[in-house]
Amino acid sequence: PQGVRIALPWLVVLAVLQLFIPPPFKSAIPGEPPDMSALFLSLVPFFIANSSIAVNWNRFILRDEMPTTARTFRFDAPVWKYLLRFIAVVFLASIGATIILIALMLFLPQQVLLPVTFFITISALMLFSISLPAAALERKDFGIMDGLKAAQGNIMPVVGFALLNYLAILLCYVVVTL
Repeated sequence: PQGVRIALPWLVVLAVLQLFIPPPFKSAIPGEPPDMSALFLSLVPFFIANSSIAVNWNRFILRDEMPTTARTFRFDAPVWKYLLRFIAVVFLASIGATIILIALMLFLPQQVLLPVTFFITISALMLFSISLPAAALERKDFGIMDGLKAAQGNIMPVVGFALLNYLAILLCYVVVTL
């Protein structure tokens, strides 16, 4: 119930916003390329809302702070720090995945390359994301590299959890494409 109380107001706002934003990847004119500004317009509020929800959730779980109704829609420093750290995490994981992809291109057939790279990217995202709660709590002493150090000795459970996520995504893909 607390998670619903934290997230539901943002979900309502995002649903209303989607009524006014054209669907991404769909061209208004048949035969024309899609308007990518719609994707940008839909992603910006999503990432801000996600960061606000994540900050409130982490503060609730780790500090037992339940936001007031007014604080549910937070736009303060922890939200922006969380969002920036999230962007940094995605950037670092993408760079790592790209390097690994280039190296694997020499050894793996193309059919295997994408799933392996996707799995490695999910694993890297999970490992780098260990530092995100610290941003939500405004801890300046725990950065992305500290999160990686904290994961030492627990790499295999994190990779195993990443594998479960990967298999869930793959299952959803198979079900949707049937």
